[in-house]
Amino acid sequence: MLERKNINPSISVIVPVFNVEAWIEKCIYSILSQSFEDYELVIVDDGSTDNSSKICKSLLLIDKRIKYFYKENGGLSDARNYGLKKATGEYIVFIDSDDYIDKNYLYLLFNSIKKNNSDVAVCGFKWVDEKGNIIHNVPISNIEQQYLISGKKLLYDVFNSEGYAFIVVWNKIYKKEIFNHLSFDVNRLYEDEFINYKLFWNVQKVSIVNQQLYYYVQRDGSIKNSDISIKKIKDFNDLHKERMLFYKSKDKSLYFLASKAYRNWIVSTFEKYYSNLPLEFRITMQKEYRKLKKEDPRSMESTLMKVQDIIAYISLPLASWIRRTIYILKKEQ
Repeated sequence: MLERKNINPSISVIVPVFNVEAWIEKCIYSILSQSFEDYELVIVDDGSTDNSSKICKSLLLIDKRIKYFYKENGGLSDARNYGLKKATGEYIVFIDSDDYIDKNYLYLLFNSIKKNNSDVAVCGFKWVDEKGNIIHNVPISNIEQQYLISGKKLLYDVFNSEGYAFIVVWNKIYKKEIFNHLSFDVNRLYEDEFINYKLFWNVQKVSIVNQQLYYYVQRDGSIKNSDISIKKIKDFNDLHKERMLFYKSKDKSLYFLASKAYRNWIVSTFEKYYSNLPLEFRITMQKEYRKLKKEDPRSMESTLMKVQDIIAYISLPLASWIRRTIYILKKEQ
């Protein structure tokens, strides 16, 4: 461990690092260039085997706010948990090592969370490619000024069209105390989704900063863009089931939203990866779909959704084939 002392900073910025030699400098320099200066940068090197370690150590010489820790590889969740243990700030920010941030990112989030005495502040983000070209702008709200919502309201917004902005951990600032009894699930993919509903259930106030201040880089080899695997499918399946179980005794409306999201995911997974799915898994998913559809009391969906539900209830392979065929026909038009 190499460390520079920075006593009681306002913010601890945690950056897990693993084999990102081509991107880590841009990430770190975007942090060091912040207009807000009262922070520590906690770099957790999760056993990198490329030049990432060398690059991070060299940057220690240029800024005393940097702390560098090397640990054996344990995955993103393990690195984030390690960073939380080493963080000394009152507030926590997570930044992925292949992404970067606007120069006013820390200032605007910190100002919002302090001004509103909120537990979390969240901003929009930009999907960009490796050259910085914008793929998609993701606003956090269509309201132009800052405003407040509850953690429970945020969990409802997760199921909206741009709900991904409310799931990820990296476009937010948190009071550190929120993580006193929470940690990221180790050896899981989709770690942001696994902690999201547990984290925000007891959050009272969330500040909305309606600016796109985080640059989310889509690159070859990232977890999100890498090839599908049975582990990915099973982890995401477990996520849906655990989230529903969490909501079932707490909030029926959230439970049925989670149930619908799960059923949609099942159909989509059958459509895209049917041939990769083990037979036993396919049979289990069909039973799960039927069980969940039977208990869902809602009847105000569109006719198309009702038809899709009926077909999927009878046969997921048939529903996925119809869905794929419709997609192909629309694409050819």
